[in-house]
Amino acid sequence: MQRGSHLALLAAGLGLAVTGCTKSDDGGPGGSPRAEMAGILAAVKSETGAIQKEETLWYDADDLYKYIDGGAAKFAKAGFVLLAHTEWRPAGEGKAYVVMDIYDLGSPQGALDVICDSRSEQTDYVPCGRECHFTPELVELRTGRYYVTLAPKPGPADDTQPLVKALAEAFAGAAPPGPSDEELVAPLPAARMVPHTAAYTTRGFLGHDFLTKVREALYESGSQGVRLFVADAGTPEKAAAVFAEWQELAEARPAEAKLMPGFFAYRDEYLDFVVVSQKDRWVAGASGDPAAAQAMLVSLLKQLP
Repeated sequence: MQRGSHLALLAAGLGLAVTGCTKSDDGGPGGSPRAEMAGILAAVKSETGAIQKEETLWYDADDLYKYIDGGAAKFAKAGFVLLAHTEWRPAGEGKAYVVMDIYDLGSPQGALDVICDSRSEQTDYVPCGRECHFTPELVELRTGRYYVTLAPKPGPADDTQPLVKALAEAFAGAAPPGPSDEELVAPLPAARMVPHTAAYTTRGFLGHDFLTKVREALYESGSQGVRLFVADAGTPEKAAAVFAEWQELAEARPAEAKLMPGFFAYRDEYLDFVVVSQKDRWVAGASGDPAAAQAMLVSLLKQLP
């Protein structure tokens, strides 16, 4: 599924002048998100030997819009807690530096939700943290509940690329890694899951606001694969309501397929063929080849607790 990308927005946000933030660079009370992040930054500084150009600027949920106006809502929906804006330069002379922004999303699922938006068929994944996307202009890192962007300034340069790499690796080494992707999207099966396809959508899956906290992943099956997704509605009654609302909307785009009782199918503008069912508190579905999708959905339903 192609998710809308906010990568350009982030890149633009990194170039904004930082105004409206009056918080100083102190760690705050022990055990707080700010204190934990300050501890990680201290470890990054010690590991890399890099020099911070300015004090860390801190943004919470009330003033994040001052830094990424227009993009704050996405982070808030994912569980945003805190942002640390930092600027680093290599030891020695030179004007080039690296902007490293660290977003605490409150949970590993929130960090996964945010970084999924920037995945594409052209994404260059590098082994760092739980997930890391590389371009010369912007590196995106996910580890635990943190989502991190690193951007060389004034632009890609040979003398800042080693620092970008060192900062990313130091942060990934200092921050708690959190659960694996397979654990984050459980109860979806781990077997045959395609790497870098595990995803979590806080709200608005497939454009429907009633589909919340949806786990999904792509699985090996034929040439195109099958995508499985599941949402825990909390109770069988709530799951039945979600299932009914989804089915009613799907009636406008029916798909011709031989279905088992308790299933419905339709043609989605993003995923094409989609088949959906319900089991107890779970609403689950699959997309892909109709026969393969329905077979894998049946298998998933049998495994749900």
